[in-house]
This record gives sequence, C-alpha cells and structure tokens, in this order.
Amino acid sequence: MHPLLTTDLIHAFRRDGVTLIRGMFADCVQALRDGVAFNLQHPGPYAAENLTDTESGRFFDDYCNWTRIPEFSDVIHRPHIAQIAAELMGSDIVQLFHEHVLVKEPGTSKPTPWHSDAPYYFTGGQQNISFWVPLDPVKDNSLRVVAGSHKWQKPVLPTRWLSEQNFYPDSDLYQPVPLSLPQMSLAYLRTKPFVTSTIIGATSMEQLKENVESASLVLSQEV
Repeated sequence: MHPLLTTDLIHAFRRDGVTLIRGMFADCVQALRDGVAFNLQHPGPYAAENLTDTESGRFFDDYCNWTRIPEFSDVIHRPHIAQIAAELMGSDIVQLFHEHVLVKEPGTSKPTPWHSDAPYYFTGGQQNISFWVPLDPVKDNSLRVVAGSHKWQKPVLPTRWLSEQNFYPDSDLYQPVPLSLPQMSLAYLRTKPFVTSTIIGATSMEQLKENVESASLVLSQEV
C-alpha cells in the first residue's frame, strides 16, 4: 500500500465516493500552475469560456491537452498517481481518460453547477476515479461533494455550463439535481450509525439556514 493511503481512506472512498489524500500532489503544484498558465495562453480545441455577456469574472475550462503540455504529461506519468488510483479502485491496472483544467477567477459571478462527473465522461463501470487538485489557496466557495451520491439509483442529469441546457433532454436514465445537495449530504450522514453528530462549515447566513433545514429531511430508501 502506498504510504499516503490507509485502509480507512480506501474504505471511505468506496463507501462515500470521495476521500481526502493530503500531500499527494504537493511536489506537483508549481508544474501544474505552469501548465495551466500555458493552457490559458494557448487554449486547446475543447476550450470554453463559461460566462455570458451579463456575468462578470472569468470561468475557463479545457481538457485533453496533456499530450501537448509537458507539465501535464510529467505529472500524469508519475508512478505514485497510478498506484494510488489503482489501490483506491481495487484495480490491477489504470488507464488515463483525460486531464481537465478549470480556472475561475476571484469574484466570478457564475456559480459552478452542481453535477456528477461520470455522465460527462461517457464511460461505465464503478472503477472510475477523478483527482481534484487545487492549485491556489481558497477560503470561500471551495469544492463541496455529496457523500454517497455515487450510489444513487440514477446519476444527476448533466448540463451544459454556458447555456445551462441539459445534455440529454427527456432522458429517464438521469435525475435532476435533487432538492439541495448540501442538505442531502447532511441527511445522508445522519443515516450512518457511526455518525453521532455533524459539523457544518457554513460561511454565510444563507448556507447556515440551508444546513439547519436539513435536520428535517428524511431520505428515501431509493436514495
């Protein structure tokens, strides 16, 4: 087992669909920053700016550039990344799907839509994994996830971030974003016998109200 992993981390990942691995990319941050800077100056064929004319800031994304940006290729091919991915998934081999760059400048008005990654990838199976690697310190509006959502009967319907239109209109294979995902996450945690209390990290009165209201939410067995 890789030194950064523990049995508890692996179990948490398979149970909740997410876990935190501290230090995994510690020596890769500057290389990735350099790669992102190049990517911003030289966008690839799939690059997109995800703001309308009425929205402020910048929300850039691009992907599938690792073959032309050496910094991305260098990090992707570091052996410990494939090893950790394999051990988390319980797989003998690891195959790269792609890298994905997201840049949201401070003060950008557009929120990132709640979504699941898998429906965007056009892949199946359970042995899939994404590594979220923040390159800048963020105090507010950081990544939030819904523990256990990978086990929902239907995945969340993906949307196009700029137009906010559904990828698959009228498809019964997907479900809309159900209620409030932070509320559902808190409600899910309360169903676990090993959780005696939940700690919330609201940074605004709106988030605090949303979190408190989750106390009355009861999830169905299907969810």
